[in-house]
Amino acid sequence: KIFNILFTPDGTKLISVSEDKTIRVWDSRTGELVKKFESEIGKGPEGMLYASAISPDGKYLAVAGYPVASEGSNHVIIIDLKKGKQVGTAKGHNNVINTLDFSGSGKYLASGSDDGTVNIWRVAESKEIPLVTTLQIDFPVRGVSFNSKTQSLAVASDQRNVLIYDLIK
Repeated sequence: KIFNILFTPDGTKLISVSEDKTIRVWDSRTGELVKKFESEIGKGPEGMLYASAISPDGKYLAVAGYPVASEGSNHVIIIDLKKGKQVGTAKGHNNVINTLDFSGSGKYLASGSDDGTVNIWRVAESKEIPLVTTLQIDFPVRGVSFNSKTQSLAVASDQRNVLIYDLIK
């Protein structure tokens, strides 16, 4: 089952993430599989991928999903698409990560989780990507979306409303 799909900014590729713990990069014109990233993390649902986001310049892909019991916290993986490898990890949620989005500048990444929080990360190639701030929502977070012009962040949760945060000036 595919949980998230997105086009690269140039429209030439399509990226899917799924419960089979794979990330697949497809040629959007021919439908051919270009690259496949596989994860052997965890048993059963552990490590299933539910969320993905691509940076505005198309360089980075962020993916996340179901936590692994042996890990201290859940994490977001950052992949450099040109290099074809993981270049960063953002650790900090303690439940399923449902949603991701990069800011319009590509400098920040928002992640929303069933733990009732949104984490804002400073994008970097690092074993531990720096956490900028945590927004306490108190309900499972289903969607996050940065406004690429104003850098405001919209957050949708099980509270059945949308909250707007002016984070970056």
